[in-house]
Amino acid sequence: MSNNRNLFWTVGDMIDQARIAADQATGSGIPADSPDSTFANDRIDQLTLVCAAMWELMKEKLAIQDEELVNKVAALDASDGVADGKMTSASTKCAACGRTIFPKHRRCLYCGAPVVIDNIFKTI
Repeated sequence: MSNNRNLFWTVGDMIDQARIAADQATGSGIPADSPDSTFANDRIDQLTLVCAAMWELMKEKLAIQDEELVNKVAALDASDGVADGKMTSASTKCAACGRTIFPKHRRCLYCGAPVVIDNIFKTI
């Protein structure tokens, strides 16, 4: 049971940190009701909801334990080469022309080819 609390406190802390970062952005001259600030806060709420729903489904359907989730989070965190509490997206190469495509782009800026999506989280 204490593992459950630790996991949820950790997730809660991460959400709080994201909200603080969004609030700090508003303190840096971006109005709290600006589209950027509103978008960031809405995005945090959406991602929190999706994560909570996915975890509940996995626990119910697959009988996965909290410790397994904690271990997977740690492994994914380190998979980009830096264990920093973030999942950093790297730029990729366009399958059609070979030029660099940055993570937020859905199409190659040079040839217009769609980005190959190899991970569902790149679409959220």
